[in-house]
Amino acid sequence: MKPQEHEKFRANEVIKTVKALLDERLKGKKYDSNESAQLSKELCTEIKEKVKENQIQIPWLGMALNAFNGSIVNVRYS
Repeated sequence: MKPQEHEKFRANEVIKTVKALLDERLKGKKYDSNESAQLSKELCTEIKEKVKENQIQIPWLGMALNAFNGSIVNVRYS
């Protein structure tokens, strides 16, 4: 059974949504070990909500988000 067009997972839209949310929430922030755990939980919750808003027509969609706290040097995302 192939999904109908409106039931297909649109990865590009999800990537845009996540990137926009992260850019908005992390703009001007610096790593703070005291704040990072709570911020990670909030970001995961917000990402899940935003993706569900945009992908709501997919009845089988389930999500798992992984987050880690720490500092990574020389990482780029596009």
